[in-house]
Amino acid sequence: MAIIKHIPVKNRYYSAAVEYLTCKFDEHTMKPLEDTKGRMIMRDNFLYRGYQLRG
Repeated sequence: MAIIKHIPVKNRYYSAAVEYLTCKFDEHTMKPLEDTKGRMIMRDNFLYRGYQLRG
């Protein structure tokens, strides 16, 4: 079964949305999980596809 998450972004900075979709977060505090070196831990599986829109 596919899980689709829709995150409305009202500004042009998408880094927080991409970070949420690609990194692991603590379910209770909603803070990213970090390894011993302080880097965020990537999710095991994710599909990330981007489109460049021409304006």
